[in-house]
Amino acid sequence: MKFLQKITKLFQNKPNLIKFGQTSTICPYCETNLPKFPGRKTKCKSCTNFIYVRTRPLDSKKILLRDNELLLCEEQWSIKNGVWEEFRAQQNEIEEIREQKRRAYGFEPPEGDVQWALLNKRSIEYATGRQWGLYRNNQFHMAEQLSAEGKYLQALHHLSVVMMFDVNGAMNCGENVPKEFQQDWNLDLAILAPGIISRYENIAVSGEFDSNKCRQIFSEANKPYVDGGYNMPLSIDEAWDKVKVELSLKS
Repeated sequence: MKFLQKITKLFQNKPNLIKFGQTSTICPYCETNLPKFPGRKTKCKSCTNFIYVRTRPLDSKKILLRDNELLLCEEQWSIKNGVWEEFRAQQNEIEEIREQKRRAYGFEPPEGDVQWALLNKRSIEYATGRQWGLYRNNQFHMAEQLSAEGKYLQALHHLSVVMMFDVNGAMNCGENVPKEFQQDWNLDLAILAPGIISRYENIAVSGEFDSNKCRQIFSEANKPYVDGGYNMPLSIDEAWDKVKVELSLKS
């Protein structure tokens, strides 16, 4: 009975898909007419605010958003994709982290600090649960945040871990996986996605890292995993040999 009540409560609290955002060529901040509908994030020449371009889950229309509407868009997509409960749980978790840092700092923490704390928490959770595929994804998100902050060396460090896990065929081995399928690595499923290669090259170019420097970063980033007994089938040298043939970097 309690279970049914809980499910009913969740269903009742779940919001519906709604109309939001600006569908015409008007700035969502100052309502100035734009020369055309933007294809990507742009700055309004009138009020200098950034305008964000998204797709509305309700009707798949392109919309223009203010920065304070981005979270609403994420929530709407979580409803559309059937993961609203998970979305709300994560938002509650983020707010708890924000409050902890607010008390520690004595002022409102930067959003980057909050997001980084969540990523670090996820790293520990995924590593403890041998969720190496999810751990790999989390490393990618870390690299993206660092790259956006202009910290290219650190970003390449985390992206090197992503590529090491990819070429070794990282698997998720949680306790819910049957024992016969519980393996940390599977070379038959190893892959280097073109998108990851492209992102790696872009960050390397932004940081002005040549092939030799990238090799050094790759080794330093992955040494803790090799020395820590993660039992990856490929060594650092073997993994780098697979990575470097896909890269177009200056020596």
